[in-house]
Amino acid sequence: MQIPAPNPTTWFNTEGPFVSCWLPALNATEDPANRLRLEWRHARDQIEGAPAAALTAIDDLLASERAHQDNSSLLLFADPSGAVAGVHLPDHPDTSRAWLDSLPRMGPVMNARQQTVPHLVVVADRAGADIEVVDHGEAGTETVDGETLHIHRSHPGGWSQRRFQQRAENTWERNAKGVADEVDALREQIHARLVVVTGDPRAVGFLIEHASERLKGVLHHIDGAGRSDQHPFAEVADEVHRLEASIVAADRVGVLERFAAAGQTEGVADGPERTLAMLSQGRVAELLVNDDPDDERRAMFDRTSRQVALEAAPLRELGLDPTEGRLIDVALWAAYATGAEVHFVPRSGPKAPTGSLGGILRG
Repeated sequence: MQIPAPNPTTWFNTEGPFVSCWLPALNATEDPANRLRLEWRHARDQIEGAPAAALTAIDDLLASERAHQDNSSLLLFADPSGAVAGVHLPDHPDTSRAWLDSLPRMGPVMNARQQTVPHLVVVADRAGADIEVVDHGEAGTETVDGETLHIHRSHPGGWSQRRFQQRAENTWERNAKGVADEVDALREQIHARLVVVTGDPRAVGFLIEHASERLKGVLHHIDGAGRSDQHPFAEVADEVHRLEASIVAADRVGVLERFAAAGQTEGVADGPERTLAMLSQGRVAELLVNDDPDDERRAMFDRTSRQVALEAAPLRELGLDPTEGRLIDVALWAAYATGAEVHFVPRSGPKAPTGSLGGILRG
């Protein structure tokens, strides 16, 4: 059983206070159980007044094997009822960190998900193809054998990515179009932005020939693994990750360029004060944010009305009784509450928002 994954919708709609704890990555030479307990002991010394149930929930989780994973940090959340969730992340702090606040620190979770591009990896030969599907959500296997489709799914839950492996066993001449059609269907199903094809050159050629125009628009052919290899997907993983990173980088450049262009027509909110004001009005279509773990600026929010502001006075003038929270978390909460798309961007630069917060407004 894996750690329950932190769903922002659930956690942003739960009453705090929350314990958020970020523990550094482990390595294979360490005793993971003992190291995590030591890191957690150091982290919890940084907070006072945390609900006992929240602390106990993290204690119990770290005593289980579910919490152990090499080469990744562990970000945990616990609420006053003792509900707990967590996620292993590639990024990590230099030292263990813990916070007690009215909102959970969801920024690293949301940022990590933004770095993952839904994609397919197709390893083809003259008998068919093995397909790996990577998307957020459930995990399982899918097998295609001739004209009969058998589907078997498991549900490990947690933060695991969905990985479907499909085997198409018809001869490559007759089945090339069928494989291409199946890949295209999976592409549409998960909204894949990247399809990597590798394997036998002639089989790959026929697959590309039968691909739809939409599939060709996201398709990349690389030399690498074959279906007979023991770990074909692992052999091309580095190249797949490089292609993912290129897409993520292009997305970031694109949103910064849109932000700069919209600024010429007053279609943006730049800086914390105006961005919060526009979030309160539901006018932010895309929120640009830099989430520095050391950024402890504060802001105010009201759950019922979804109003946010830098200071309490404007909200109290509306007859509200606002709650204080960390500025970046308040902005992320408001974006989620109002349906704004969130983009994590660099802290500085000619097109970066002032004060790590900005928004592109709805038209």
